[in-house]
Amino acid sequence: MPLLPPSSPGSDPSVLLNHLSSLPSPVSPYFIVFFASPDPDTGLPWCGDCRQAQPLLAKWVKESNSGIVFVGGREEWKTPSNPFRQTFDVQRIPTIIKLPSVGGGASFNYGSVKDAEKLVENDVLDEEKLKAFVGA
Repeated sequence: MPLLPPSSPGSDPSVLLNHLSSLPSPVSPYFIVFFASPDPDTGLPWCGDCRQAQPLLAKWVKESNSGIVFVGGREEWKTPSNPFRQTFDVQRIPTIIKLPSVGGGASFNYGSVKDAEKLVENDVLDEEKLKAFVGA
């Protein structure tokens, strides 16, 4: 799964939407995984649920139709003003959002991502629910 480092433009909601619209070929469905940023001391996600979800995500979410967005460090994520909380209504991590199609000139707005189908936290850790969500 392609990783967008916390310092990359992918950590800004508007840049994320522009990136999805600019993909050269249509991809359907497309999954956005909202995930804890790596802890600078350990290199691992600071969130325990995200650490537990990593092997399941690697196993079932195809790299060719997905992207990961790091939501920030623990303190940054916990603030109500976190841009991903506000813009995409992501309240818990890990969260996977399923978009019906991206790229090939498809345009996006915040509502289309905010209102998209989601798999959240404990459901991501449930391998059967994750497989069904991603169509595996």
